[in-house]
Amino acid sequence: MKKIIKNAYILDMVGEKANIQKADILINNNIIEEIAPEIDESEAEEKINAKNMLVMPGLVNTHTHLAMSIFRG
Repeated sequence: MKKIIKNAYILDMVGEKANIQKADILINNNIIEEIAPEIDESEAEEKINAKNMLVMPGLVNTHTHLAMSIFRG
């Protein structure tokens, strides 16, 4: 299934400092196929308008409270 995220601000952590660019993201079967300033959306089955939103491809949220459990009485 092809999905497209349009008009997003994309934050990547490639290199020594963060980079923000405005672009579209094409996703095919949960794999990012393309990131570009303008992608044709005609083949996408799902379209997401991310105007004024920040996207961080590849970010995995590892937030957990497991370490805090040692402080419980």
